[in-house]
Amino acid sequence: MEICCFIFQFNLYWSCENKDPCWPIIRSTLVEAMQSAGGVGLFFSFTEIAGIWFALRYRNMVNPMRDTHGLFN
Repeated sequence: MEICCFIFQFNLYWSCENKDPCWPIIRSTLVEAMQSAGGVGLFFSFTEIAGIWFALRYRNMVNPMRDTHGLFN
C-alpha cells in the first residue's frame, strides 16, 4: 500500500490521483537527520578543540618529581 507518490516527468504504470507527493514526508525526515548529524558534528568539533587546547597547555610542563641530576648519568 502506497501512502505517497513520487512525481516524475514521464508517465508510469501506476496512478497518483488520490495520493500526496512524497517530497514533504521525505523532506521533514531529511531535515531532522541533518540537524541530528550537525549536532553530533558540533559536539565532536568542540571536544577536539578542547583536546588541542589541553595538549598545548600541559605539554611542556616541568615534572617536579623527576630527578634532574641523574638525567645524563
